[in-house]
Amino acid sequence: MMTADALGSAAPSGIRDYFAGSWAYLRLLHDRRRESSGSILGCCVFAAAGRELFYHESGSLDFAGARGTAQRSYRYSFPEAYRAEVFFADGRSFHGMDLAAGESCFNHSCPPDLYEGSCRLISAEIWQLSWRVTGPKKDLLLETHYQRFADPLGCFQAIPGSAY
Repeated sequence: MMTADALGSAAPSGIRDYFAGSWAYLRLLHDRRRESSGSILGCCVFAAAGRELFYHESGSLDFAGARGTAQRSYRYSFPEAYRAEVFFADGRSFHGMDLAAGESCFNHSCPPDLYEGSCRLISAEIWQLSWRVTGPKKDLLLETHYQRFADPLGCFQAIPGSAY
C-alpha cells in the first residue's frame, strides 16, 4: 500500500495527479441475497477540467447470465493534496476520501440502502475500490481493481459530453 510519502514520486501534487489518465478495470460483483456473481471489464479515464477531474467508465457486463454494457460518470474535486470529494454526474455529493495514509473508508446513505466503501492505493499503477451495499432488498459486494495503462491513441482521453 502506498502512503502520501510514497505517492509523492507518482503524483507530485497529490492524488489528483495520481488518478489523472487512463485505467483498465475489473469489477467483481457478488449479490449475496440472490447468490449470483459476475463482472465488468472495461476502461475509464480521469480527464482534467481545471482543478477537477471528470471520471467516465465503460465496460462489458456479465452478471447472472445477463450481458451488456455498463457506464458510469463522476466528478472529483480536490480540496487538499490527498483528499477528494466525489460527486455524481448530476452534481449531488457522493462521498469524500482522505488518502494521505494510502487508504480511506467512507460511506453514502441512500435510504433505505447504505453504501460502505474503501479505497486503497497499492502502487503507482494499481489501486482498489470496494463497496458493500446493504438494505432491505440488497446485499452486494463490489470489488474493483484498477491498473493504469498507456493510451497512445488518446481513445480514452475524451469524455462524452452527454455524460455530464
